[in-house]
Amino acid sequence: MLWFLACAGTGSADTAPDFVVADSGGSADTSAADAPPEVAVSVSSLDFGRVALGDIAARSLVISNNGPGDLRLWSVALDGDGAFDLGAMSRVLVEPYSSVDAEVAFEPEGSGLATATLQIATNDPADPTVSIGIRGVGAGDGLELSPERHDFGSVGLDCTVSQTLWVTNLGSGAVYVGSVGF
Repeated sequence: MLWFLACAGTGSADTAPDFVVADSGGSADTSAADAPPEVAVSVSSLDFGRVALGDIAARSLVISNNGPGDLRLWSVALDGDGAFDLGAMSRVLVEPYSSVDAEVAFEPEGSGLATATLQIATNDPADPTVSIGIRGVGAGDGLELSPERHDFGSVGLDCTVSQTLWVTNLGSGAVYVGSVGF
């Protein structure tokens, strides 16, 4: 029996060539060409919680290849608030059934909420881009009121209406409230 090997590709570095093995009778074996990677990420989001100004917090995640083909990480980038930083990646090719670690750091630049998105672009045909939402709160000195405004609507004479107001200490020291006025 005579076997033929055919290779077809675009010549671009972004795409791998497709290989087809066929016997002299024309029966093709495309199992090698049909071995895609399968990207998986250990988390669907990263929440740093409250981080004091001047401190740095780090969170890790794992990018895995659960498929039989090589997973290429075309880009791993952060989009959003500059308070987040992506550590150096050890490699951009993840072999079949293996993984690579990544680390994101949060150093708040001010008080309040900071958000970003980690974008992972791969050669996985089923999931070419994976997005991971990231959030953290810079905790500085002071108090935070939530919600900032209350609407009591129309209140009749001699009637009582109540609503909850949360007061949060953004600093690390104790807060003493001397009086509350409206």
